[in-house]
Amino acid sequence: NGRFSTSAVFHHILKYDYQTAKQNYLLAVTYDSLNTDNLWEVAVFLLNQKEDSLSKKYFDRLLSLKPGNNEKALLPTEIGNAYTKRGAYEEAENNYPAAIKIFTQLYEKNPATYRAALTKTLISFGQLYYDWQYFSIAKNYYDKADDIYTKAYDSLGNPALSDSESLMWYDIMYNQCLLDYKYKNYQAAQRRSYFMSIPLLQKVIQKNPAQYTERLANGLYNEALSYFYLKDYESDADDFTSALDMMRNLYQGDSTQYSARLGYMLNSKAHLCYELNMYSAAVQFCIEGLKILREATE
Repeated sequence: NGRFSTSAVFHHILKYDYQTAKQNYLLAVTYDSLNTDNLWEVAVFLLNQKEDSLSKKYFDRLLSLKPGNNEKALLPTEIGNAYTKRGAYEEAENNYPAAIKIFTQLYEKNPATYRAALTKTLISFGQLYYDWQYFSIAKNYYDKADDIYTKAYDSLGNPALSDSESLMWYDIMYNQCLLDYKYKNYQAAQRRSYFMSIPLLQKVIQKNPAQYTERLANGLYNEALSYFYLKDYESDADDFTSALDMMRNLYQGDSTQYSARLGYMLNSKAHLCYELNMYSAAVQFCIEGLKILREATE
């Protein structure tokens, strides 16, 4: 019944009338209790409103409705991601193992079809533990994901490695690189960026710059940080310049999404200029970065 469609809820959400939005959402699922799209919208809405127990009710209903193995694995992954985004780590932790178990069984029967799905779920589980600051557990899941791709392709130069698989392998190495920083293993982070993750991106970015520019900007920024901590400031400056140029372009297209990231990059550039005794430039980058970071919090 169109009268109870969840599309009508967005009007109230935009007006910050969350109570009315909630009432309309619940009315919609009452009249169409088998509509999985509606159930997902309601569950995520309630989770974002910190109504965890009611949100879980609708997530559980979704889990009971999904038919095939693939859907049964995808849904707990998505639920885990939703909980992770909200910072509800214990609930997120409860969902990923079921997805990993199903995808592992599917992957063993058909590696080519389910390699990416299993890997993506392992990365998500690792990111949960990274955000939760259980870094050794995060490393375990990142390494499992890396082993899958090493087993399949052996090396980054394998001609059978498709663009989509290249991006998945990049995502693994990007997260491993973040762990290198946590352990202050800056040489490992630099090697991982220079010899592995950035070449994977450069292989595909020319085909679709809009889709891959953010990844390359972040990859170059990671490499720049490695050079900074290793006190190789000349190489650091080159990477920072490239990363900043890319992030500025992204910021001009969508200031809301990229303001925080650009602000942090500008402050890092200010630190580099300070180390190079370029004090006037350091002040300018610092002022610009703080201005953009303030905008991000308003």
